[in-house]
Amino acid sequence: MYKILIELIFIGCIITSCNTNHKANIKEAKKDTVQFFPIIELLRADVDDVMKTPYFLYKTSQILNKKKQDSIVITRDDFLSFAKPLIDIKISKEKYKESFFEDLSTESISVITTSTDTSSTIKSITTLLNNKSNILKSMYFTENYFLGDTSVQKNIYWKAGKSVTIITTKSIGKKEITKKEFINWNDKVE
Repeated sequence: MYKILIELIFIGCIITSCNTNHKANIKEAKKDTVQFFPIIELLRADVDDVMKTPYFLYKTSQILNKKKQDSIVITRDDFLSFAKPLIDIKISKEKYKESFFEDLSTESISVITTSTDTSSTIKSITTLLNNKSNILKSMYFTENYFLGDTSVQKNIYWKAGKSVTIITTKSIGKKEITKKEFINWNDKVE
């Protein structure tokens, strides 16, 4: 009798473990496998190039509607401090959706990544790739957030291998201040 009881317990354990494994496999099969185009990895590669190549880095800043413009030389650490929030963006199916289209007139593939999460500060990323090689041409970020009672909107245009332009508009009530910054490492200034 004791032997039969042990065999029943052993068989019960086997059946339970088989069912558990089967349920785990079903759960794993149900996991969403949405893959996004690796736009942030392309941006990281461009940032890495700036960090490794001895480019002369400088930044110009201007408050729009004022004639004064400042220019300063920046270090690679300054550049990385600016780029870090962009290369640390986590694009996931929970927070973003993605669409593609090919523009034959510019010979580009556009990858448009849009936020579906209202708490996300990055609202959209438009990436242009060469339609033959998938090499990064440019990225355009739209960012919106609040700092206390100040609304902040940033538009960032990243020109791959060349420069980045940041236009920041801060609004407090009806008062609005717009600042334009240009970081150059390999672009021709016209």
